[in-house]
Amino acid sequence: MSAQASADVAVSVSPARVYGVLIVSVVITVITTYVDWLASLPWSITTEDRLDVREAAKILDISYKFLLNKMKLVEEKEKGNFEKVTG
Repeated sequence: MSAQASADVAVSVSPARVYGVLIVSVVITVITTYVDWLASLPWSITTEDRLDVREAAKILDISYKFLLNKMKLVEEKEKGNFEKVTG
């Protein structure tokens, strides 16, 4: 192939086509990462199911209160009132 012919091929590739290839490349990377993550899970390890709704609600309430407390600390630290909250 001559130099002119290869230059014509390079110019004829549209930006939309290049963009489409980039999108596909990103999608393939995400899918590959997800499949790798799924394959690395410990599929042979099992746990006993805990189906008590009241216990689940209690655990979620504790976690929610903990999260709210951490959010309050972050907000106070941003305001500069961190000493009032911690001490």
